[in-house]
Amino acid sequence: MGTVAAISGVYALGFFLPGYFVSRLLRCRQTAAASFIFSVLLLFQAVFWFQVCSIPVWLPHLIAAMLAITAVAGLASLLRKQPRISLRCRATGWQPVDRIVAGLAGVIFLFFCHRVCLAPLLGPDTIFRWDFLAHRILEYGHLDYYPPLSPEDFAVYFYTDGIPPLVSCCYFWLYAPLTDPTPSVTGLVVGAQMGATLLLVYQACQKLYGAPAGVVGVAILLSSRLFLWGVAIGQETGFTALAAAGVLYYIVDADDLDAIQTMAPAGAAAALGALSREYGWIFLICGLVIARRRQLNWRWLALFSATTLVLAAPWYIRSWILTGNPFYSNAVGDLFTINSVHTEILATYAVEMGFQGQFIDRAGTLLGHVLHNACIPVIGGITAVFVCRRTRGHLAACVVLTTAVWLYSVKFTAGEYLSTRVLTAALVFLSVAAAGLVTATMQRNRNWRRALTLLLLAACAWSGSYMFVYPRDPADVPLPDWPAAATARLQATTPEVALNDEFESGKIPPGSSFRILTGSPYAHAVLYDKPVAVVPVWSPEVAVIFNRDLPPTDIRAALRSMGITAVLYFPYSLNSIYLNTHSFYGVDRENWIPLADHGDFILYGLPLPPELHATPVQRTGK
Repeated sequence: MGTVAAISGVYALGFFLPGYFVSRLLRCRQTAAASFIFSVLLLFQAVFWFQVCSIPVWLPHLIAAMLAITAVAGLASLLRKQPRISLRCRATGWQPVDRIVAGLAGVIFLFFCHRVCLAPLLGPDTIFRWDFLAHRILEYGHLDYYPPLSPEDFAVYFYTDGIPPLVSCCYFWLYAPLTDPTPSVTGLVVGAQMGATLLLVYQACQKLYGAPAGVVGVAILLSSRLFLWGVAIGQETGFTALAAAGVLYYIVDADDLDAIQTMAPAGAAAALGALSREYGWIFLICGLVIARRRQLNWRWLALFSATTLVLAAPWYIRSWILTGNPFYSNAVGDLFTINSVHTEILATYAVEMGFQGQFIDRAGTLLGHVLHNACIPVIGGITAVFVCRRTRGHLAACVVLTTAVWLYSVKFTAGEYLSTRVLTAALVFLSVAAAGLVTATMQRNRNWRRALTLLLLAACAWSGSYMFVYPRDPADVPLPDWPAAATARLQATTPEVALNDEFESGKIPPGSSFRILTGSPYAHAVLYDKPVAVVPVWSPEVAVIFNRDLPPTDIRAALRSMGITAVLYFPYSLNSIYLNTHSFYGVDRENWIPLADHGDFILYGLPLPPELHATPVQRTGK
């Protein structure tokens, strides 16, 4: 009971109360969604400014800050005369069939919340990125090591990330009051992302097309298994979907309101996207496109842009100051500093995973996957923006922009379909566009209304069955096994967990004399709590392995002198394609001693070069 009370209190203070009073102060509509957006941003700002001011990022400090923000905003909202604000979403103009569709949508949402709590954070990178960073904030109480630059930084956080840690801050906030942090609690914030997104899509459709369109837009969005998966995995793509819905709704709702009532929450939604991932700045552009289409004046556009910049730019300025690159370590031409090894590895990804030389096959595979898992939003949305291009050109522009972001990400994403998670924002815009066409068609003809209603019900039942047994495909689960699949607890895993067995068997000896060189952040995450140091190939400490002027035996001797006596090699990894172009990996590997072969990876020992007989230098591990 104490744990439930602690989580409930922390959840309310971190994800509702501060934003609720800010929303009341600004007189925002749809306070429930705005409360969540503002609260998440305020929590991130508290963590960020504590870090800048060298104040420990500890739970008591953050609770005091969030309480102070809540008290000030609450007092200010009480002193300002304003109409009563309702948190409810009214079912205006619903027909009986609309209530059936809405009921099914509600069931899907409940399935979603249930499964993301029992099977949380199943995204491919959560083990070493989103969830891992949350635990490091909890462990260290600061972000001095992030973005990582020095060997000491890489000992704490392995990958060359500079992504704004908004997602990780949310998870840290939920873990902090628990004696044994469990990923299941992250389902609370993932469920809130989904709920707020659906609420804003519902309201945007009503505002654009009339009352009946709201439930249609929600049903179209929920018919997409791709969208449900993209939010459920617990990465940035739940927040980017919410950013798209927030920017769209609050700007199209600006007709009869003051600028501050709509441009502030719209700017906050755009900032939410920019603080979720670097490509989230696209929502600032989307907002400006929508605002100009709605013929809002430049003062309104300036308020929207200023809100986004004030909330999101400080993190990028900090990264720029620390690393020389606001988007570290992504290359932006030759403008900013980069980690050259990381950038060259990504260039290998671009060749192997991009469209060069295999455009038709690659594009066909991805398009087939998208259509299979998001047929109604994609076909309906594209048809709608084409048929109504004069009045829905701004939605078409937003679809093009967010889809372009996805296409750019394809070449940097390992895995055949993993890049499609980036499409959650595009699916929001497509669903809203499709809702107008579907609603208009249903209102013109009773037969069409029946046919389209049955189609939506069938599509939502299909996606609902997926969420019932998530992350499994219902087609692969025998019907008698569905209850077991629906209640199964799952956690993210990776082949590198086998390294634990090697540690227990003694093949990986504990102590500072055994340091492992690898390009796998998963290995670092798996072995983090073991007394073994794992060194990334992109750490400046081991730049010698990319020196083409040195013979491989000299490189091996240099690594041995650093205490690096083993290499974890992945023969089928895209990273290895690049690494094998250097003599240490491509030539000297035949001299290494296999210690353990797990198929996906091989653990090698580095023998002392024959001409050297000195004892390796003992180095202190992390």
